[in-house]
Amino acid sequence: FVKGEYEIPTNIYFGENSDGPFAIPCGVAKIEGAGEDTVIKVGYPAGGTAFLSVTNRYGHNPAPCHISNLKIINTGMTTFGVVTDGEGSSGSVVENVIVEDMIGVGILCFWDTKNVNIKGCKTINCGSALAGQQASGIAVTETTSNITSNIVIDSCTVIGGAYAGIGIVNAEDCKVVNCHVEDYGKIGAGAIGGKRNIFANNTIIRDTQANPQSGEFGLLLNETDRAIVTGNIVENAHIMDNDSDDCVIENNIGDVL
Repeated sequence: FVKGEYEIPTNIYFGENSDGPFAIPCGVAKIEGAGEDTVIKVGYPAGGTAFLSVTNRYGHNPAPCHISNLKIINTGMTTFGVVTDGEGSSGSVVENVIVEDMIGVGILCFWDTKNVNIKGCKTINCGSALAGQQASGIAVTETTSNITSNIVIDSCTVIGGAYAGIGIVNAEDCKVVNCHVEDYGKIGAGAIGGKRNIFANNTIIRDTQANPQSGEFGLLLNETDRAIVTGNIVENAHIMDNDSDDCVIENNIGDVL
């Protein structure tokens, strides 16, 4: 993609899956823009995805993708910006991508995808109240017994969103490092379930004091095992360890509950 705005009509899409229509199947593709001057607008009226790491119109056959240097904006009710879906999409790279205003999640890794690198990306106001606790700027999550693992989220910025900034759910061996999260709704970053996930050298801030009694935390470990939380700066919120085992929480700036 060269510089410019590309608007995908609401009735045009490559295929559909259980999440609705998807605009661009990016499996086995390298998609590169010219930075934030390359803008992709997607405004599906009832769900859907902008970029999905598959190769057919039914949303099957996941494959690795490489997406970089562009901006994706939801102008309707599109649920996801970029999705890597399934073990076949392992090895994908999402780099220097800006995602704005997605209803559900800006950048999502799920099912049993592995070894995905999300680097230098930014999400702005992704994850509306309509998505409830699934709302996130960046999320890594398993589905049923399919374990997502070895996802690296590095040097990303997450601004706004109704629930979580960066969420790791029932995943293993993932890293969230050198990231900046601000103005999140409930949880700045956290791991729920899963094993051996690392949060290091992140900055998590908000303008108002988080209230733990209302489920608001800067960094949350909830029923996870052997996580490492180190070198983080958490302002106006707590670091919370809830029923987790063998976790290391050290050298952070911020109060621990």
